[in-house]
Amino acid sequence: MLLRNIRLLAASVFAAAAIVATPSRSDAAIEVLIQEIGPGGTTTLLSTTAAPGGQVTTSSASFSTINLQFGNVVNNFAASFSTSYTITTANNLDISAAPQLAITVKDTGPSGNGIPALAGSLADLGNSVSVTNGILTSSGFGTHTLSSTTSLLDFDTQTTQASTGPDAASATNVGSGNGSTVTGISNLSEAYIIQQMFNVNLSGTGTASASTFTGGVSSTLVVSQAAIPAPPAILLAAMALPAFGLRRVLRRKTA
Repeated sequence: MLLRNIRLLAASVFAAAAIVATPSRSDAAIEVLIQEIGPGGTTTLLSTTAAPGGQVTTSSASFSTINLQFGNVVNNFAASFSTSYTITTANNLDISAAPQLAITVKDTGPSGNGIPALAGSLADLGNSVSVTNGILTSSGFGTHTLSSTTSLLDFDTQTTQASTGPDAASATNVGSGNGSTVTGISNLSEAYIIQQMFNVNLSGTGTASASTFTGGVSSTLVVSQAAIPAPPAILLAAMALPAFGLRRVLRRKTA
């Protein structure tokens, strides 16, 4: 009977630990900043928020459409965040003088709540980029280049805990390109923000009119060695319940 009580206790403790380890989802939004960098300086095109899994769209004199779409997946031991873009040039855009797009995206939820039971764990932060095509111009094809860095920020202080990258990818004509890096983290924050900072550049000769090009950035956070301390309440239960079971057994033997 004592062995049975201990087994039941162990099952209860493991179940409670699993509940504590389940990540909560946040209503916090994705923060987006889109800027153009040209000879005249830096111009902010859009500063807004979006829902996880949502999208934003803006435009400028050089680009008739700048569309970003977001994807987010979180489980007990990993989080991934992706931003894909579709951009269309304005008419008669001189590729050699096209401004650079500088984009910053912060995922503050749902992964912003972090994985509380995994605070202090070892983890790997990954950054990868890909482009799917170059840009059609009056002279043939121009080159489309994407460069990105992924950072992990502490949720409360906004300080950088780790960064990986930069990685670059470029394509001319209908070719594609990609690149990726991974950086280890020795002490995972209880709550964090995944931040992507990337630049989109065009180069070549000739003009482009309503030419569309696409690419994307993917950031991953994977726990490589978990540190899951039992919460104090569970430890107290683990110490107290066997004693209660033992008292019941002794009382029955005495009777």
